[in-house]
Amino acid sequence: MASPFSVFRRNQRVLLAIVAITAMVAFVFLDPLMKYVGRRAKSENPIVVETKYGSLNYVQLESMRASRELVEHFLQNVTAKTVMSQLNKGLIDPRLRDQAMNQLFGFWQQMLMGRSKPGPEESAIETWILSRKAEQLGMVVSDRAINDLLRQITDNSLDGDELQATIHELQAGGRRRISVARLFDAIRTEMLASKVSQLFFQSLRDIPPAQRFEYYERLNRRAKVEVMPLAVASFVGQVSEEPNNEALRAFYEAHKNSYPDATSPEPGFKEPKRASFQYFKADFAKLKDEFKPQVTEDEIREYYEKNKSQFRAVELPSEKATEENAAEESKEAPPKSDDAAPEAKDEKQSQPPKTEGDKKESPQQNPADAAKPNEPTPPEAKPGSEPQAGGPRSTIRLVSQQTAGEAASDEAKAAPADEKPAEPATKPPAEAPAKEAATEPAEAPDAKADLPKAPAAGAEAADQDATENDAKEPAEEIKYEPLEKVADTIRDSIAAQKANARMLEIFEELQAAMRRYADERDLFNARPEAQKSTPPPVFPFEELAKPKNVEAKALVLVTAAEAAQTDIGQVQRVVRRSQFDFQSVPFAEFAFADSFVVYKPEAGQDGEGNGYLFWKTEEKLAFVPQLDKIRDKVVFAWKLTKARDKARRRADELAGQARTAKKPLNEVFAGEGDLKVTETNPFSWLSAPNVPQDPSGSLPRISQVDGVEHPGDEFMETVFNLSPGEIGVALNQPKDTVYVIRLIEFDRPLEQLRDEFASEPPMRYLSAADAERRTVYVAWLDDVKKDAGLHWLRQPDVTKSRRAPAEGPPEEADL
Repeated sequence: MASPFSVFRRNQRVLLAIVAITAMVAFVFLDPLMKYVGRRAKSENPIVVETKYGSLNYVQLESMRASRELVEHFLQNVTAKTVMSQLNKGLIDPRLRDQAMNQLFGFWQQMLMGRSKPGPEESAIETWILSRKAEQLGMVVSDRAINDLLRQITDNSLDGDELQATIHELQAGGRRRISVARLFDAIRTEMLASKVSQLFFQSLRDIPPAQRFEYYERLNRRAKVEVMPLAVASFVGQVSEEPNNEALRAFYEAHKNSYPDATSPEPGFKEPKRASFQYFKADFAKLKDEFKPQVTEDEIREYYEKNKSQFRAVELPSEKATEENAAEESKEAPPKSDDAAPEAKDEKQSQPPKTEGDKKESPQQNPADAAKPNEPTPPEAKPGSEPQAGGPRSTIRLVSQQTAGEAASDEAKAAPADEKPAEPATKPPAEAPAKEAATEPAEAPDAKADLPKAPAAGAEAADQDATENDAKEPAEEIKYEPLEKVADTIRDSIAAQKANARMLEIFEELQAAMRRYADERDLFNARPEAQKSTPPPVFPFEELAKPKNVEAKALVLVTAAEAAQTDIGQVQRVVRRSQFDFQSVPFAEFAFADSFVVYKPEAGQDGEGNGYLFWKTEEKLAFVPQLDKIRDKVVFAWKLTKARDKARRRADELAGQARTAKKPLNEVFAGEGDLKVTETNPFSWLSAPNVPQDPSGSLPRISQVDGVEHPGDEFMETVFNLSPGEIGVALNQPKDTVYVIRLIEFDRPLEQLRDEFASEPPMRYLSAADAERRTVYVAWLDDVKKDAGLHWLRQPDVTKSRRAPAEGPPEEADL
């Protein structure tokens, strides 16, 4: 067989010529071609963010964003399974299941993933920068630390197989496999960012006494004032200066991506999403009143017999009996030292704030524990239990993942304890009154006999004793309210049932008409040739409402904020967030979502029972208008910021007149027709939530004041720094109104307030400090980002996830 080189030798001149020509072509054209390909690749994956830690391109940013979504959905699934596991063990009241799931997930999501920026890209970059800052400070999160966190989240109630199944559920609908290592890396980044944030936030917990009293005063001191508003817009005409093109362009660019906000001093030129709606409204109270006369006596009697348990008579103790019981309790209560209570109180108040380590050990930090009854924790679910040493250990070790050797070791350690005689579950109180001890009959020390009879402290023991007494004694005769006494209540309930049934019947008929029109409209739009000769179908909106005795209403191209202020804006719809999570979503949120399509009828009710049948008829997406389209609006906003100084100077002049006159504002300016003076009701600087210990975690907020639109901290600070009779000037929160303020009086002297503060538990007023702590924390975050050299090369995306969470992050985009 001839050698391959023999062919080359025979044709070496031709082949060398071809190689030489190819080299010359490559020398001329290959370099520009490669540069073009490189530029195209860079344009498809551009650099988005620059920092001192390195630059991030689009794919890397998407990976960060997807990693946060992965952790969030893992937390949602694992907390839901934790609650279900505790529910199966009887540790949670079944009626509190959904509440426990929401609280547990919300607690850990905020603890681990809470960031200052709401946008997904901004929060992802903030997480990455904080994690790099933590690494720079020498912080390390090991796999064992992640396992400890999972053990704490699950209260040690899920084993390794259950956690593996939870991870597999994340990838069930996706194209890529999510490994445990990938999930741990995502959690590690969140933990680093969370820990460095918590370390700084803990430095803000120690508050000196003088500042504590200031927070107490903001919640508890009430002022009554006179206010006289001056609208800043009325001074725009006095601004003679006109912005040049460069200044106007810079002002427009700075605010073009912000939405208008009535509570913000900064303007916004981005047009929000708008939509039009048609809806039928059925007045529930009116329908119920129509059915009340139609309710017969036979219906009332039948309802009473079927639902008799609702009308069980409850005998309240008389005032005399209550006083006798109180006197008896005071006799039996052990004497208390007068000095003991203040010492205990001071000791409680002087306890240092709990650190993160304390939170892990304290069962109160886990929201799921709040729903647990007072029952002993089973041995297999003890919080904080550590896997025993011994046996093979994997690189990634899941919670409660024990080997057979470890389980045998645990059994061997537990064996000697099992040989000891069992002790009663409850023991007699050590300090029981001597009188009770003397009346107790002596019994043999039989553990089986003592267990059900042993006295126990607390409500649970009382329930057990009551159950035993009910079993021994004959049941008392149950008494019910007479029919004559509850007849009106029953008539109201029956009328409400009939009104709801009638409302449903009306809406079914109207909904059928709406669907027929939607089909006709779709058919008309699908036939372009018929549109030239046939007019479009018309929906007889108002004509359908009249015979049904319902109202026909419409909203025309309103924003979500505008819709929320209407009657239909009070409608809420229950949606399913996950397998176990159902939440109520307000109309302004679900009706403006992209998934809510036009001409699809929906029904709902408001808090008063009124029924609504509605659909969306038109929508316009949010957009940024061009400067030449809104030039007059931008010029007015620019001049409005300049007019604030002029309005304040005029307010100072009017305040000077009032100080000279030394009279109330309504007397000094009684003859001024354009000046309106309002006397307010007493108000405090901050108002606490209406519900004590609000589970939603809402913080105290600026109080509403009669005659003042959107009061802010500047207004409140001015008011509460005045003395009775003094006059001050302040802008409101959006800085569109200046107020001349005269303090009439405070509700109580400062000395009395100080005495009350001395006996007030700190937990009742320290929530007022959270707003300022948040401000300091956000300023610290800004300094961290500034130190990192954060620079966005484009506007960050504020939309929600672009991919389904189940798909998981792209493995090839790992950082």
